[in-house]
Parts: sequence; C-alpha cells; structure tokens
Amino acid sequence: MDLKMFGAWSKAIAPVIRGHVSDSIDAHDHALRAEFAALESRIARLEAGASTEKSLADSYDGPWQFGTEYARGRLVTDRGSLWLSLGDNEKNTRPGSGPTWRLVSKNGIPHKGE
Repeated sequence: MDLKMFGAWSKAIAPVIRGHVSDSIDAHDHALRAEFAALESRIARLEAGASTEKSLADSYDGPWQFGTEYARGRLVTDRGSLWLSLGDNEKNTRPGSGPTWRLVSKNGIPHKGE
C-alpha cells in the first residue's frame, strides 16, 4: 500500500475507530457512574446508621445515685463494680440489693455469672 492509498484509507476508517473508542469510553463512563452512585448510596446509609446506632456506652449512667430511678438496660457503677439494671429500679434500690440488678464486673474483673 502506498502512502497516498494509506492516507485515504486512514481518513475513511478514522471515524469508525473514533466511534468505537467513543462508544467504549461511554460504556465505561456509564459503568463507573453507576458504581459511584451505588457507593455514594452505601456511604449515606452507613453514615445515617452510625448516627442512630447505640452502643453499650450509651447505656452508662455513671455512678449509682440515691434517689435516681434506673430503667431496664441501664448501667451504673457502685463501690468499684459495674451493674446492669434488669428491670425498672426504684429510687432507693442500690445495686446488689435486689433481683433487678446484675453484676457485670466486680472491681474491674468481668463477672462470670451465677
């Protein structure tokens, strides 16, 4: 093929090649945009869940206080130990003095249960 014929051939085939390349780029672009949209959606769901999920630390009310009522699931410390309220505790029910408290950790050592 001589140079003149090659020039004519390349001019004729260039639009076809450009079309294939453009189609390929568009297809990859569309796929990448779909993947990014899916990832952005997942990130939004995770971030929304992170703000509504509770941890055990959210249940901790600090040291037990005389005159305070503690609902089921609340945690308090008393005399160096961590206690879990198993039911609604009346104002003056000290941890360990009734069946509605469960010892979680005695003086920082996890309690194995009874």
